Amino acid sequence: MICAAIAHDLKTPMTSVQGYAAALRDGKIPTDKQAEALEIIHSKSKRMNELVESLFEYSRLGTEAYQIKKEPMDAAQIVREIAAENYADFEDRGISLEADISEKPLMILGDAMEFRRAVTNLIVNAWKHNERGAQVRVTVREEKGQALISGADTGAVISKEQKKTVFQPFVTADEARPSSGGNGLGLAVVSAVIARHGGEMRIAEGSAPHTKAFEITGLPLCP
Repeated sequence: MICAAIAHDLKTPMTSVQGYAAALRDGKIPTDKQAEALEIIHSKSKRMNELVESLFEYSRLGTEAYQIKKEPMDAAQIVREIAAENYADFEDRGISLEADISEKPLMILGDAMEFRRAVTNLIVNAWKHNERGAQVRVTVREEKGQALISGADTGAVISKEQKKTVFQPFVTADEARPSSGGNGLGLAVVSAVIARHGGEMRIAEGSAPHTKAFEITGLPLCP
């Protein structure tokens, strides 16, 4: 199943790269259209590279070689930095971003690099898989002695059946996500990394106007 999913996700962009490269080689693309063709080749190549990197990242999570180094870190500050780093991407896509992040440090034990990678994946998904005009709200707060991280949006609602599979690897967009363009590994990686930190990924009901929220829960604060 996994091999078939990899082949399926790689086939389309690879076919495009080969087709445009051959057309350029054979002089079949007019001079004024060559820049556009090169941009498509670059975009599709980047897509394939992202898939391979995600596959590598996910596969190593299940090995003994993958060990996280738990040290005190400020979850609020990390999320604040990631939201700021992605702000321009939200603006470019016409998606509004609102941040409600605790000013008080929320110290948890974890691997800052891996935790940052997981949260970045979650926030990037918010601008990649929402339509122009959508609203996204990132919240970080203390709740019952734990750090709660939430990314809520006004995108399509995820059904109860879809919620059962959305964190599984190689779940396709039409099976469990409101939009296309992903490789089915992003949320699986986030879920696995958060689990290694003793937390849990879940999908919660959003509060108006948001329709849903991807939440990271179960991360105990340092004494």
